[in-house]
Amino acid sequence: NKDPERTLTADLGTGSGVIAVSIAGETNLPVIAVDIDETALEVAKKNAAALVPQTAVDFQAGNLAEPIIRIFKTIRGQTNMQTSSVYPFKTLLLTANLPYLSEVRMENLQAEVRHEPELALRAGADGLDAYWELFRQLRDQRKILPRELIVLIEIDPEQHQAAEKLIVHNFPSAKLETHKDLHGDNRVVEASSQQRADGLWEVTAKISLAKVEADGVGKETPRSYDEAIEIGVFSRPASGKEQE
Repeated sequence: NKDPERTLTADLGTGSGVIAVSIAGETNLPVIAVDIDETALEVAKKNAAALVPQTAVDFQAGNLAEPIIRIFKTIRGQTNMQTSSVYPFKTLLLTANLPYLSEVRMENLQAEVRHEPELALRAGADGLDAYWELFRQLRDQRKILPRELIVLIEIDPEQHQAAEKLIVHNFPSAKLETHKDLHGDNRVVEASSQQRADGLWEVTAKISLAKVEADGVGKETPRSYDEAIEIGVFSRPASGKEQE
């Protein structure tokens, strides 16, 4: 980050606090850790106390981004002023390892995961209920948040396409990137949006394409992709219809 002092960092659904504490320890920057479970916050506080300075992590009880939204509402004095890169922050960086197990995954849990609280695992039919709620919160309050918003979420590798569609549904102009874990699986989706000085939004898209040929028994062989594709960009104003 080129301007860390003007970046607010928060870990949502912090649980044991491992992500928040790691960020604070690696960057020497303050982090806000949020969880709806008071018991989890107490555990996170003990972990933080053992590993980082007392002022490194600030703990807030609340549902997903709600405590962060309250902070910006307070800073902006409950006004409807436009997002700003000048005051008080240029960037809001959010991390979230929220529950992402589908009902099917819950029925086939690995033994080492079964001791975890169900609240930290179960997330609806497709495993994305918590992320739908998070991105709706951010979309509905986007005007009061800093101009640059970056969100990193952890997912099940099989959810990366559904997760990207979820994000684009709420933020059509978001820049998306999926990061792989140490096993090479799609594990973290990064989304960011940035408003320009003229009020318009910068749109960047990263496209990954692959083509395979399957035989009669399902064996797939990679093939070169040399076909043209069409990409459309649509605006979604607060009122009115979508426009190309």
